Amino acid sequence: MSALVAFTFCFLLPLQGPSYPNATTRGENNHDWKLLFQSRLVERGILDYMPEEPAAPAIDARQRLLYVGGRSGALRCLDADTGREQWRYETKAAIRVTPLLLDRQVLFGNMDGRFLALDRASGRLLWETRVGDAVVGDPVAVEGRV
Repeated sequence: MSALVAFTFCFLLPLQGPSYPNATTRGENNHDWKLLFQSRLVERGILDYMPEEPAAPAIDARQRLLYVGGRSGALRCLDADTGREQWRYETKAAIRVTPLLLDRQVLFGNMDGRFLALDRASGRLLWETRVGDAVVGDPVAVEGRV
């Protein structure tokens, strides 16, 4: 019996795809976004996002865009409907956090200890700073501070 439970846990659950506990969709059904992301982007090989990645994509439901990083070190802005890449910013170090979307910026950190802000529309670097160690926690904004 325990072998069957272990088999189910190890082999069947990963087939369900990634979960997105940090993703917010501003009133739209999160389950629908998950299915869209999984079926259109992951299964077609457009996105190399793997279920074991710790960070969920940041979702802009109004513009229908996804902002996602990963092991490659690139932060990408993707059209949620087609998977088409809008822009890409290379950091050369893994991104293991869910990006934070602010008015016109996307903020995130990477494993080489840099914290960056990009223009959401173009992907152009606005600023970056070194924080001294790998960034492994999702950024949060409180009272005008990150």
